[in-house]
Amino acid sequence: MKTSALGITTQYAPDGQMPLEIRAGDKTTTVLYGLGPVAEKTNAWNYVLSDGLNIPRQLTDVDGKTTLAVRYDPWGKPMEINGKWNPRVQLLILWF
Repeated sequence: MKTSALGITTQYAPDGQMPLEIRAGDKTTTVLYGLGPVAEKTNAWNYVLSDGLNIPRQLTDVDGKTTLAVRYDPWGKPMEINGKWNPRVQLLILWF
């Protein structure tokens, strides 16, 4: 599957409905799944921390430091995003 927005083409290599690899510009992100998203790797692995409903809330680096935290409204729209992220490729946490 391929999409384009703001002059950037993004390609997805899916396994069923879930992407295993996302390419946007010169960045490639690999996604690892368990019952839901477990981790993603662009430059280094980031691990997904989900809440009790299996909704991703945070990403941590290999040292356990939070690199991205998201708060959602009751309808699932992100209200607050804290941390460093690249919106072109680090969208895994915002998909759910």
